[in-house]
Amino acid sequence: RIIIAEPGRLVFVSPVQAMNIWRNSSTMEYQSGRKDMSIIGSSTVKLGVVGIELCSSNERHLLVWGVTQAFVAILSKNCDSIETTIDLPLDLDPHESETEYLTKCLWLPGSQSCFALISGTSVNFYKIFNKGKQEVEAVSLVTYSIAYEVVIRDAALVSPPQSQHGPARVTLFVLVDTGNLHRFSLYLNGSGDVDDHGSVFIEQSSGRVDIPTMGLHQSGSEEICSSSSTIGSMGEGYSLTFLQQSMVLLYKCVSACVVALIVSNDGEVSGSFELLPDLVQGSSLGSEGGSIAGPFSHWTELGITRDGFFQVACAGKCPQTSQPKILCVEFNENYVRACEVGLKLRNLGASTSLEGLA
Repeated sequence: RIIIAEPGRLVFVSPVQAMNIWRNSSTMEYQSGRKDMSIIGSSTVKLGVVGIELCSSNERHLLVWGVTQAFVAILSKNCDSIETTIDLPLDLDPHESETEYLTKCLWLPGSQSCFALISGTSVNFYKIFNKGKQEVEAVSLVTYSIAYEVVIRDAALVSPPQSQHGPARVTLFVLVDTGNLHRFSLYLNGSGDVDDHGSVFIEQSSGRVDIPTMGLHQSGSEEICSSSSTIGSMGEGYSLTFLQQSMVLLYKCVSACVVALIVSNDGEVSGSFELLPDLVQGSSLGSEGGSIAGPFSHWTELGITRDGFFQVACAGKCPQTSQPKILCVEFNENYVRACEVGLKLRNLGASTSLEGLA
């Protein structure tokens, strides 16, 4: 199924028709309107949807969030409608503070009942409990709150390759606007849920991560950090994305390169390499499409190539027009290669953003 968020509703689509159109096309130029979609159902929602996140451990569990509200949607067995919803107790008021908004929601790896809601000031973990007679509620477990003058820009949950019994520990990484990265270990119980309760305050020195700088381009310059030293920040924090297949955490600051942090099975940062510069020159892409600029977003894992490279796709933009462009990146710890995906996104008009990639 494909789940699409529209104003006031979620639409459930069968991808078969779109795949057939794609395969029959003689070029990479493709467009699909709503009338071309095989819509099999829809459900109304009471908030303006900003993001959705499907649970990998139970594909009937879907996190849905807006600016200040969120809920868990339990999908029907055919995944063509919402069967029931579980409202989440949030106390966010953007009129009171500009940091009172949701940034992201994440399912805990390996769990179908535990998840995190990330706002500008905290990371809150919740668990779904069955109260009996088909009554379900979400209860707050532990909250990681900022205790100094910064704003949370992004967060990621990192887990080692799951064993038969699931992960025993998950690592929480928190990126703040100063570019500093904080790391915390979350211990799980026998059910695979967070075993911590109460509040944890993130001080300036709490779990600070030192970023290895060897071979990285410094922010705003062409110089390469050749020493084996570390740095606490590469500029204003922008985004954080974990790639499970390669056990790499992508760390991005404004106007800086995309840094791939190598994460060990115990959640420690053991090394780094530069995945992409902030501006990828057209000459290095081997195409006539010109350069592609960051910030890069919508990172999507595509698997492993025959020669052992991890493959991901991401979205950037044309420096001159700000129109979205798609990159395919193949990498290992020693080598990175990238090319532009020759997909012509038509009828965008004045649009300069790509809302999703999967």
